[in-house]
Amino acid sequence: MPRHARWGMPAPRHRIIVTAIACTLAVLLAAGLAAHWTLAERTARLTAQCDDAARGLSAQLTTLRNTLGTSDAIADRARGTAPDADSQTFDAAVSAAHADAAADVPQCSDARTAEDLTARADALRSRSDDVRTRSDELATLNRERADALNAGARRTLSAAVSQGRWWFDSTAGKVTDDALRSTLNAAVSDARALLDGSDVVVDDAPYRQATAALNTAMDAVAESNVKALGVDCASARCVALTFDDGPSGATTPTVIDVLERTRTIATFFTVGEHVSDPQEGALTKRLADAGYPIENHSWNHADLSRLGAADLTHQLQDASDAVERVTGYMPGMIRPPYSNWNDAVRDEAVLMNAALVNYDTAGVDWARDAEHVHDNVIRWTHPGSIILLHDIQPSTAQSIERIITDLKARGFTFVTIPQLLGGRPQPGWVYYSRDHHLAPDQPWAASGTFTDQW
Repeated sequence: MPRHARWGMPAPRHRIIVTAIACTLAVLLAAGLAAHWTLAERTARLTAQCDDAARGLSAQLTTLRNTLGTSDAIADRARGTAPDADSQTFDAAVSAAHADAAADVPQCSDARTAEDLTARADALRSRSDDVRTRSDELATLNRERADALNAGARRTLSAAVSQGRWWFDSTAGKVTDDALRSTLNAAVSDARALLDGSDVVVDDAPYRQATAALNTAMDAVAESNVKALGVDCASARCVALTFDDGPSGATTPTVIDVLERTRTIATFFTVGEHVSDPQEGALTKRLADAGYPIENHSWNHADLSRLGAADLTHQLQDASDAVERVTGYMPGMIRPPYSNWNDAVRDEAVLMNAALVNYDTAGVDWARDAEHVHDNVIRWTHPGSIILLHDIQPSTAQSIERIITDLKARGFTFVTIPQLLGGRPQPGWVYYSRDHHLAPDQPWAASGTFTDQW
């Protein structure tokens, strides 16, 4: 009998088999444990990713709800206004955003498998992207809707900004206190930042406050400028020479040459249609660069008192826009054609931060020859007068030098309208001369009330 059999020991082949089985079992056990740990790690990783996606969605929903707070404030502000296509688009977007904001955020804890976690995280991220997009779109609509509701106040402030720049630029070295110009420049910058900023301004109060600050600063600079120029129209025989209807390539150059040769200041109330013409626009620029104030006389000389709201805005705003394109500045004075105005015209002037400036002395150059134009002006001009002539009329081009020479010989001093009035013409006021004017709360009165000429 073999020794190993005698001692009860298995044959070597059996030992190998047992060892192999043991090793196989060990490997299988190790693999099972590894798989278990790998799955656990994967599940933990996917859960963390899902939770991150849920937190991201929650953050986007918070942003959306904050944006909706502004939307709701805008909707409250718009209550009672007439609906239009833009307001309906806004209202629909707000309703959809409210539905998004009200939905719950799915939790990751109830996902059963790795596949469930992956799908849940993908869905959360997709919804987060949708909410972000809706929030961005709603923020844009908020700005557009708020700007539309505040269009009037923004329009007035935009005009005041441009007018403020004119007062700042045109008075360099011509004020008694340059600190006032610095204050004005700061007010212009603040107003520009408000108009151009990305913040949604729901209420129009900030725009109105900025306009008031600009007007106060302009008034201070204007008064300082009047003092620096050294003519006290409360005692001097001051008159303001004004020209309407131009410019004209045929006659305005003659008027400019006379003004420059006689060193006489004048104010030009221009027609937008002419200013937009390249040749006549160049004349307008020449006048502005020489220091002559360029103001608004409507787009094409329409009787403003007979117009509806849209046409009235076109006549005045388009004319001022034309002047600003050529000169860089928005007019602060409007002369209604035929001197005709009503409350609607005055209200439109207020929206443009402008005064209405008529006259009390007219050359009647549209119907008289040069001799009669001269005689009319000489006869009816008195201290404080605002004189009306037309630089497009040949009779004025032919008589203007004699008019200037003879008025100066009679002791009259030619000044700007702010100098004549002692300060900046105020928005909504109607001026006929230094001593005759209507405040915004005073009713319309016929032009003949303020002159002896007619």
